[in-house]
Amino acid sequence: MRLSSINTYNNNNPSMQAYKYRPNRTPFYINPIKQQVDKLFEHSIAVSKRQRTVSDKLKPYLSEVPIRTNKVDTYAFDMTKNGGKGKYVLFLHGLGQNIAAEQGLYNAILENTEYSVFVPEYRGFGKNPLKVISNETFLEDTQAALDYLVNEKQIPENDITVVGHSFGGFVASQLVKANPNLNRLILVSSVDNLGNEMMRSSAMKHVSPIALKILKNIRLLRKYLESLFSTKDQLQTSNIPVDIIHSMNDRVVSYKSAKYLSEYCQNLRSVTFLKTGGHSMEENKINTVINLLR
Repeated sequence: MRLSSINTYNNNNPSMQAYKYRPNRTPFYINPIKQQVDKLFEHSIAVSKRQRTVSDKLKPYLSEVPIRTNKVDTYAFDMTKNGGKGKYVLFLHGLGQNIAAEQGLYNAILENTEYSVFVPEYRGFGKNPLKVISNETFLEDTQAALDYLVNEKQIPENDITVVGHSFGGFVASQLVKANPNLNRLILVSSVDNLGNEMMRSSAMKHVSPIALKILKNIRLLRKYLESLFSTKDQLQTSNIPVDIIHSMNDRVVSYKSAKYLSEYCQNLRSVTFLKTGGHSMEENKINTVINLLR
């Protein structure tokens, strides 16, 4: 089973429509918890549209470029100090974020490594138009960004490192599975799958106690949710080198997710558990990413 679409609705405010979770052939036992998942995506996409300011420090090196995806225009930040002729980091952001979210990381990469940075924004997020989204559209959007780097900028796939943060870890794992010639994958605070995150994460406080009780006691329901946004399913069939970074104090995505994912990587390079920090891309995570890129 797969996530089919998250449809928009809201007659009163079409510029800020909510998103509905719409799996194909929805089993009857998914209904008690489906509304909770709706809330997660509705909130995440609304938050992603609030702040998109670029710092003065980054502006001289940044160009915003349109990316054509299945007749939908999305946008990406292309950041480079060398004219974009060398290696690239393709960074994939999490839920509730847009391409301007992790400027500390972008600056650190530009200042301390030989890499340029390319950051696509998923459809529906940030300034992108509100469209139906799904597992497939996340892959379409990131594949289009990769194709732009390879075809338009002539960057070889083996000179591109993919970095995914939080939900972006799942999106990144899809992309590297579909493109086995990419250089490597770095997962930072990556999600595991929807079922496990709903059980482990304090960030799922909007999930009602009744829904969690149902999730714990109906095995078919939990198995179904574990099949959604499953990073593990992507990693166990990909041979691209993987590095995993996670804080032991992460209250949004438990460090147990990193331990779980590390067991399924076919080509695990390293796992770094940080004693400080939480879920965000703090300085210790940025420094770890920089050390891996050097």
